[in-house]
Amino acid sequence: MSSDAIRAFLADFVSAWEREDVQALAACYAPECTIESPMFHTVRGRAAVERSYAELFRAFTDQTIRVEETVIGGEDPARAVVIWTATATHAGEVYGIPGSGKRIDATIAFVLSFRDGLILHERRIYDFTFMLVQLGVLKTKGA
Repeated sequence: MSSDAIRAFLADFVSAWEREDVQALAACYAPECTIESPMFHTVRGRAAVERSYAELFRAFTDQTIRVEETVIGGEDPARAVVIWTATATHAGEVYGIPGSGKRIDATIAFVLSFRDGLILHERRIYDFTFMLVQLGVLKTKGA
């Protein structure tokens, strides 16, 4: 997968995410894919990926994505790291926390491996604790 093809793929991926298009997002993954995520733990297979996105968008809606940086490796299989900031509204229950209507921000790093033009492996890295602080579940001391 060329660098240009990966960039085009990622632009479509971000667009599908902002549209909360679960089916379009699931179609970005290989049938035997794996996602490692602090929120969803390990997700295996396209059907499970589709369910995890449906759960995500029930909990967090009105998402906007600002891509901060993209690094594309030249190895085979193709790999990329995308860092983006997502802003969303906490609309539905997550971890027993009912929707609060609060807007939250999260900077997320996605480490992606591709095969045949699809995501084979994805590792998401973000500050889950800060998300809980923004939701009001955890408190911090002022400086």
